Amino acid sequence: MDKQTIKKRRRGFFAALTSLVIGAASLSSAASAVVTGIHFLWNNLTPNIDQTTGSVEYSAMGVLESGYVEAERTAVTPGTCVEKASATWTASKTIDGNTFTDTHTYEYDTDPNNHSITEVAAKAATCTEKGNTAHYKCTLCGKLFSDSEGTTEITAESVETPIDPDNHDWENAMYGWSVDFSSCTASHVCKRNASHTESEDGIMSSYVSKTPSNGQPGVIIHVATFTKLGTTVKAPEYFYDAEQAQTKRTDIEPLEPIVPPAYIPPVMPAETPAATTAAETTTTAETTAPPEETEDSDADTLAPADEEPPEEEDKFAFVDNAEEGDTITVSMGDDTVLPAEVLDEIKGKDIDLVIELENGVTWTINGTSIKGDVADINLNVSFDDSGIPVDVINKVTGERYAIAIHLDYDGEFGFEAVMTIDLQKENAGYYANLFYYDPQTNELDFVGWDIISEDGTADLLFTHASDYTIIIDDKPLDGSADETAAAADEVPDEVPDPEPVTEENPNTGITGSGLGVLVSAAVIALSRKRRTR
Repeated sequence: MDKQTIKKRRRGFFAALTSLVIGAASLSSAASAVVTGIHFLWNNLTPNIDQTTGSVEYSAMGVLESGYVEAERTAVTPGTCVEKASATWTASKTIDGNTFTDTHTYEYDTDPNNHSITEVAAKAATCTEKGNTAHYKCTLCGKLFSDSEGTTEITAESVETPIDPDNHDWENAMYGWSVDFSSCTASHVCKRNASHTESEDGIMSSYVSKTPSNGQPGVIIHVATFTKLGTTVKAPEYFYDAEQAQTKRTDIEPLEPIVPPAYIPPVMPAETPAATTAAETTTTAETTAPPEETEDSDADTLAPADEEPPEEEDKFAFVDNAEEGDTITVSMGDDTVLPAEVLDEIKGKDIDLVIELENGVTWTINGTSIKGDVADINLNVSFDDSGIPVDVINKVTGERYAIAIHLDYDGEFGFEAVMTIDLQKENAGYYANLFYYDPQTNELDFVGWDIISEDGTADLLFTHASDYTIIIDDKPLDGSADETAAAADEVPDEVPDPEPVTEENPNTGITGSGLGVLVSAAVIALSRKRRTR
C-alpha cells in the first residue's frame, strides 16, 4: 500500500471520528435542553377591534426555537364616553409536551356617543333649594340630555327652576296659651331653615262643660281655631267657683270634644326666685371653681390612672444607636419617603440601612457611600409605569424579556443604593441587565448587571432616580459576551496530521475504548459550558 493511499485512509478515519464526536455532543446538548418559557411578541400584532384572529411571533426560552402561532380574540369591551375600548387576545404554544399560554389586552379609543343614560325626575323648588324639570343624564361623563337616547345635549341652567320662598317643610305647630286661656297663638318652624317661621292667632270660643254645684267648681273649655293651619285645639279645663260665674260665659252650649293635633301647656307666670344668700354664693363658687395649676401639674395628670397616652411609633429609632458594622432593617409600610436626618445619622459610617417597601422591593444603603448634603428621598418604585418609549426599548431587547420600572424621586441620590428586586425563580441563572433611559438622546444606556439568584432576586446598583428598564437575557448586555465569543472563534486554520499508527508508536492510535473516552469528555465539556453560561 503506497503512502498516498495510507494518507487518504487516515484522513477518512479522523473525519469519521470527528463526525461521531460532534454527533454525540449534539445529541447530549439537545437532550439536556429544557424549555423554561415562551415569550410572545404581542407588539408585532396590531389588530383592529373588529379582528378576531391573527398570528403572533414567539420565542422559546431554554431552547433554540421561534416562529409564529395562531392567536385569537377571546374578549372585547366596547368603549364608552369616558373609557377606552379593549380587546383581549390569547395564544398558546406546546413544546416537548409543555403548553404555554399568554394573554394580551389591546386598548382603543373611547366612544363619545356611548353614554349610560338615566332619567332624572322633575323636582320642585323649595324655600332653600332650586328645582329642576325632567331630563336625562349620563352617569359616566355627567352630561345632560333632553332625550333618552343621549343625542341632544343641554345645559344645567336650562333645566333649573328658581327657589320657591313659599314651599316650606314645617315642623309640628307650637301652641301658646295665655294664663286665662282667653287667647292662643300657633307658630311653626321650617325644617330646612330655622329662620323661616310663621305664626297665627287663633279665633277664640268657649263653653261651660260643668257648672258649680255642692261646693265644687265649674269648668270652662276654651277653643282656638286656626284657618291657615286648618286646625282647632282646645285648652285644658279652666275651673271657676259660683261667685265667678256671674262674669263667665255660661250660656254657650257645650261643643263636641275636640282632639288637638298638638298641645302645649299654657304659659304660666314665672315665679320670682328667692334671693340667694351670700353664704350660698360662696359655696357655689368654691364648688365650681377650676383647680389651681401647680408647677408639677401638666396635661398627663388629667388622663385616667390606668390609661397611658398613645406614643407615635418611630420606625427609625434604632438608627440613632447603630454602631459600625450593624445592619438596620426598616419596614416602611405605606410611607416611602426616607428622611434626610436618617441619612445624616449613618453618613460616613459602615452601617447598612435596609429599607423594605410594601411592593416587595428592598433598598440597601451603606453609610460610607453617602457624600455631601442629602435631602428627603422618595424610594417608591412602580412597574410598567415608565416614560420610556416602546420603540426605544425594542431597539435593545429584541426578543428578550424586559421590565420597565419608574422611580418617583427625580435626580441624584447623593449615595449608592442597591435595589433587590424579585424577578421570579424561573429566571434563576439568567442575567438581569439594568439600562437607564436618557431623554436627551432618546436611548438606553447600560448601567450594570447581576445574575439572578436561586430565589429569583437580583441586586442592582442605583445612584440616581429616573426611568429604567431591566432586560433579562442569557448573557450580560455590556458587550463583554460578544468579545468573548469572538475570541473563541479564532482557531488555527490547519491542524497537523497525527502520526501513523505503528507497532513502534502504539500510543498515537485511538482504540474503541479511547473513542468512548474522547466522546464522553467532549459531552462533559459541552454540558459544563452550557451550565456555566
